[in-house]
Amino acid sequence: MRTIILTAGTLILFLRPAFAVPDLDTGKTYLEVYLKIGEAEHFEQKGDLAGALKDFQECYGKLNAMHISNPDWETALVIHRLEDCRSKIVELQLKLTAGKDSVSAQETLDKIRATYPGPVGMSMGAYHLTYPWKTNILPDVFWIGKQGAVRSAWDDNWVKTNGGIDSPNDRNGYSAAGHAAKVNPFYVALPFNDLAHPELALEWVPRAWNRQPRNGKAVSGCKDRWVEMKSAAGRICFAQWKDAGPLGDADPEYVFGSSAPKAGDKPALSVSPAVAQYLDLNDDTNRVSWRFVDEANVSPGQWLKYDEQALLYAAMHN
Repeated sequence: MRTIILTAGTLILFLRPAFAVPDLDTGKTYLEVYLKIGEAEHFEQKGDLAGALKDFQECYGKLNAMHISNPDWETALVIHRLEDCRSKIVELQLKLTAGKDSVSAQETLDKIRATYPGPVGMSMGAYHLTYPWKTNILPDVFWIGKQGAVRSAWDDNWVKTNGGIDSPNDRNGYSAAGHAAKVNPFYVALPFNDLAHPELALEWVPRAWNRQPRNGKAVSGCKDRWVEMKSAAGRICFAQWKDAGPLGDADPEYVFGSSAPKAGDKPALSVSPAVAQYLDLNDDTNRVSWRFVDEANVSPGQWLKYDEQALLYAAMHN
């Protein structure tokens, strides 16, 4: 998770004094933290361990404040970045205190753990719900802008939000080649829309998913939730729920319960080109298993790397 994708020139261009602008939106604030992590790594490479430690501590504090004030914003990514910073704080503090007879390694660790206990919510039950696997599910492939569609269930301007069509025919890694993505290219669609069916949502959607209204409008508790998928070959991929489908938007018994999908022998899960590529879903006979996972249980991988790249690009160009 600690791979820095921006060039040194870009770093200098966007780096500001540590978090000096209080009115930045969350994406811009995350961009500052990301760049500050790059600065910390640079200090560490030069041997300035104290300078690196100070920067990692600042980044931890800023990320933790972001997570407390807006726990639904890119939770999996923020949690993993918090863990990255915490690990570096432990590593650097131990190096700086090594050989000092008055301070033992255990005392140093105990102090760090008390000061930096880990991301807020990591031990809370809301982050550790158990979701059942849905097995032997036939997927199909869909994408942002497929057949000219510009909207999703929860975004009326999905193509514009992403910066273009997520074409499956011309790829650059796991993203479309024609433009830089502003949306995580690892996404799925499931046949339910909580905003279109509020009574069913009240019955079926986990209460821990509830989100507060924004500007007087209801906010989907389903959008951006994480899904873990496993191919027949055992390959595992994580992706975010971004749209409703295939074949309708009201099958909560399948999505949240234990019923077979209403789709029958037709696809009951739509996956993005990136997911299909990662799981090697190369024909119509592929079957997958899937389940929901809470943010603290999302494993690091291409899905978080590309998610971070997308939000950084959006922060720099919005």
